[in-house]
Amino acid sequence: MNCGWSGFGNDDYLLSQTFHLEAGAHYASFYVRSIRNDTWETFELCYGQESTDVKLLNVVAKDSVMSQSWRRKVVNFDIPVEGDYRLGFHCTSRGNNLILDDVCFGHGTLTLAPLITVRRLLLPDANCDLTDQTPVGVEIANEGTDTSVRQTLALSIDGGPYAEQDYNVNLPVDGVCQVWFDQRADLSDVGWHTLSVAARNEAFETDTINFNFRHIAPVTELPFKTNFSTGEDVSPTWTSRSNCWKYEPMGAAHVTDQLGPENALCSACK
Repeated sequence: MNCGWSGFGNDDYLLSQTFHLEAGAHYASFYVRSIRNDTWETFELCYGQESTDVKLLNVVAKDSVMSQSWRRKVVNFDIPVEGDYRLGFHCTSRGNNLILDDVCFGHGTLTLAPLITVRRLLLPDANCDLTDQTPVGVEIANEGTDTSVRQTLALSIDGGPYAEQDYNVNLPVDGVCQVWFDQRADLSDVGWHTLSVAARNEAFETDTINFNFRHIAPVTELPFKTNFSTGEDVSPTWTSRSNCWKYEPMGAAHVTDQLGPENALCSACK
C-alpha cells in the first residue's frame, strides 16, 4: 500500500474492515519504508468503533521511517471494551511516499526484541594512508522493535579469526551510533583487504557484513588529471567509502544523491 505525495496536506487515512475484538491486549505488526533515504515519513496507528469519525479515532502509536529498506514495526495496545472496531493508519507527513505492507492484527501481545545491523565501515578518509595500526569502527543501527542495551561485535581482518568486543550502548528503535574496536588492523600492504564484522544483540540475532576496499599506492607523477565526463579511469584513483558515486552517461558526469562527509569522493594521495 502506497500513500503518495499530496499538495493538499498530510491527512490521509487507510481504514480496515470492521473486526469484532475482545477486550484486552492486541497487537499490530507491519512493515513500512519510505521512497527516499533522506525524507522522514510520519504516521499513526489508530482504532475506533465503526461509527467513529476518523478525526476522533484513538491513536495508539506515532512513528516515523526514513529508509528505502523495509522496517518492521510492532505495536501492542489494549481494547477497553468488547465490540466492533476498525483499525487505521494515518499518514501525517509532507514527505514523498509512505509504503506499507504485511499488516497483521491479532489478539494478545507480541514480544519485542532489538535487531542490531551493521551499516558501514569507519576508516581514515583516504585509502593510501593505512598502517599496521589502523583504527576500525562501524556504524550500527537498531532495526528491531525494542531498545538494545548490550551489543557484541566481532571483527575479522583479511580472513583471520574473529575478535569479539562488548558494548553497552542504549540504542532505541531506529537509533544509529558509531562504535570503535580496541583492536587495530594491519592494513599497511598495498592492495585489496577484507574486513568482516558480525553484530549480535541480547536476542542473539546476528548480522554479518563484509567490507572490501583497496589500499592505494600514492601517486608519484604529476600533474594528476581525471576526465569525469567519461566512465573510465576514475576508480581506483578516486574512491568513496560508500561507493555512492556513479557514472551517469546521460549527463556525462559522476554523480551522487548521498549527503555527508562520509560519502565524499576522495582522490588518491599524492
